[in-house]
Amino acid sequence: MILFGKKLREYARFARVGIVLILLVGLARFIVGVSGVPYERATHLVSLTITTLALAVVYGARTAATRFGGYRHLLPTVVLLAVTMYGFIVAAILVEGLTGIRGYFHAPGHGLAPGGIALRDHIAGQLLAMLFSIGIFWVLAAVGFAAWRSLSLLARRTPGHHPA
Repeated sequence: MILFGKKLREYARFARVGIVLILLVGLARFIVGVSGVPYERATHLVSLTITTLALAVVYGARTAATRFGGYRHLLPTVVLLAVTMYGFIVAAILVEGLTGIRGYFHAPGHGLAPGGIALRDHIAGQLLAMLFSIGIFWVLAAVGFAAWRSLSLLARRTPGHHPA
């Protein structure tokens, strides 16, 4: 599949470190959650949302720094990050919901549904959240892209620096 003149494989190769990092943070979150550490004590330390928000900014800057592409090339990149994040979340919700394991992903009494939520509704909600999140991730990637370009323009205009 070709998106904006690049193969999907190129985007995946470009984002592979971020994809692996999301999976590692997701695994750490799952392990911490099922180990019995109270939700309030550790959820922010192993947050897939915080990790992916930061990666969106980083990949925006990286796109500009490496000249991988322009603003439109940020979209497939952040979609891959979002699909990785929400794919892991849905898988963890299924594991917790179907096995009865208590962790952070399908934890009754936490998140937006304090009384608990049906497994099907929880997954549907996550998929809907993914669509919304992609927009947020793209905006953050665009901020990272613009910031990198602005900083590199400033670096070229530094007094005493004479481009060849």
